[in-house]
Amino acid sequence: YTYRDGGLDGDELCRRLVGELPRHLVEGGHAVLLANWLHVEGEDGDARVQSWFGPDVDGWVVQRELAAPEDYVTAWLRDTDEGARFDELYDDWMAWFDLRRVEAVAFGVLALTPGGGRVRLDVVPQQVAVTWGEQVPAVFAGQRALDRGLLSTAWRLREDVTLQQSAVRDEDGWYADTQVLQQARGLRWSGGVDSYGAALLAGCDGSRRLGELLEVLALSAGISQDDAAEQVLPVVERLVQQGFLVP
Repeated sequence: YTYRDGGLDGDELCRRLVGELPRHLVEGGHAVLLANWLHVEGEDGDARVQSWFGPDVDGWVVQRELAAPEDYVTAWLRDTDEGARFDELYDDWMAWFDLRRVEAVAFGVLALTPGGGRVRLDVVPQQVAVTWGEQVPAVFAGQRALDRGLLSTAWRLREDVTLQQSAVRDEDGWYADTQVLQQARGLRWSGGVDSYGAALLAGCDGSRRLGELLEVLALSAGISQDDAAEQVLPVVERLVQQGFLVP
């Protein structure tokens, strides 16, 4: 089966692809592929796939699934409708996994761009948009902007991001109990944010540096800039990494 069987042992085909793709990349270009990688007994499966990326690229691993060998084999054999040979092929395939001490098979998307050898891995179990390719260049651009400086960058909140609030009532009336940011497109990340963070994000329209917005937040909240930074900057950095904010 051309789609399933690469002709090389284990995940070697995917490893070679990641290793050879950089020679075809122009400056600012991106390569994206679907891949499987093995989790082998006694090894770190995350480190295994991250080691495939060379020192001349930055990489992004988006793990979508992690399947036990028996589930992986069953899914493929059912997909190819083996019928009467199911049991025989199942036993042969499981013996192959046992011989190589494979504990699980990961599936996901690997992306790379010319860079300095930094590789990021995200586990993404949630339902994502049918197409989310635009997040690949955005994630790498966000990381480069972080390298230049979180506070010195003018960030813009993506247009598809909404703020969902849940309120509870006390003797003084209603107040927001939880606030959650939600992406409507792409990887559809969601994450909590407090009132300071929500106020800061409201000003992120790409026209002013984050440092300027932080000064305004500290003045309006009556707190020091250091306290404001301690409160919101870790959250803002996470939101950049997950693509809520773009440079």
